[in-house]
Amino acid sequence: MDSERADMLGQLIGTGRKIKKVDDDIIKYKVTIVDDMVSKGVDRKTAEEMAETLSKMVSDQSGHSQRATPKITDQGLLEMENIQKNLITKDRKLQATGGLTTMLGE
Repeated sequence: MDSERADMLGQLIGTGRKIKKVDDDIIKYKVTIVDDMVSKGVDRKTAEEMAETLSKMVSDQSGHSQRATPKITDQGLLEMENIQKNLITKDRKLQATGGLTTMLGE
């Protein structure tokens, strides 16, 4: 059962990484658009508004805006990887059966 849970978490981590990569690529693309427009003489505020509008239009056309995706953070991915590692680790004593607190005398 634990191996199945670890496998499921591995799949969720993979999916989370893909979502995060797409979100990061969109942000990089917006920055590229803004920098390109500013270099051609457009003021930064207008360029940012146009980049945001363009991003929303592309998102609407792709159907991405209709599906809500979670906000993936590096911290969240690290926590999920830690949970997966804990599920995979075998013969680990739980806290109540002689773990770290027992060794420290607590």
